Parts: sequence; C-alpha cells; structure tokens
Amino acid sequence: MDYKLEASEGRSSRHWNIRVYLIAMCQHADAWLEDARKANLPSLDEWFASQLAA
Repeated sequence: MDYKLEASEGRSSRHWNIRVYLIAMCQHADAWLEDARKANLPSLDEWFASQLAA
C-alpha cells in the first residue's frame, strides 16, 4: 500500500519525520497482517471473540 509520503506537504522536517515514522508503523502492521493471513491464523475479530468467550 502506498501512503503517499512524496505527496505530503510537510510544514517542517519534524513533521516529515513524524509522518515517515507513522508510515513505517503502518507498513509493518500491513506486513504482519499479511503474514498472519498466509499462515491461516484467525482474524483479529475471531481472536478477540475467543478471548472474550474464555
């Protein structure tokens, strides 16, 4: 997924760095969820439901 970092109009280098950090976290989460999908792990909804039922 493209988070359009190049298109952002950051007001400062600090703003740009924060945006880079947040995009990196989102990309990591995307990769983590894709690995879970490939391993046929339960979805988050299924996992939360099982935790609440226990």
